[in-house]
Order: sequence, then structure tokens, then C-alpha cells
Amino acid sequence: MDIPFSVGENHETLSENIQFESIALVETCDKHGEIACCRLSSGKLFRFYQLIPLYDEELQVMQYEDIDTLLEKFDNDFSYVVDIHRKHYLE
Repeated sequence: MDIPFSVGENHETLSENIQFESIALVETCDKHGEIACCRLSSGKLFRFYQLIPLYDEELQVMQYEDIDTLLEKFDNDFSYVVDIHRKHYLE
């Protein structure tokens, strides 16, 4: 389940000092490529997610194709730790 969240209409940014316009909620994978989760002692399954801030063009790729297509465009400089100055991969 990968879900994009947008802030508003007309290309509003998340904040005045950054140009990200949305955030993707993406399931996290473990080192084997499996969806990361943990079974609690109660038996309930706890899933891990990550948030990836997106520029408008990146959101468009996620909406019209999928998150994997978008992530393939990111290079080795990409980090899942949020960097408000990160490179725009589709510019």
C-alpha cells in the first residue's frame, strides 16, 4: 500500500521554505526485499512505513505509474532520511 498525500490545490508547498508538494506513505522493506513487519507478543502484526516528501513531478509519476517507477529514478544520493534540500530527480 503506497499512498500519496497532497497539501492542497494549485501546487501549494508543504512549507514556505521547501518545495515539496506532497508526501508518499510507503511500506518499508527489509534487507531481503520483504515488507517489514513485526509480530507482537499479542499476535498482532505491526507494519513499518516511511514518509517520502515529493515534488509535484515525482507525485505525478507515483500517481500515473507506481512508486517503484519513481524510486528507480532516484540515485545513490537518495536517502530515506528527510533532506529538505534533496535533489529533484525529475527536473
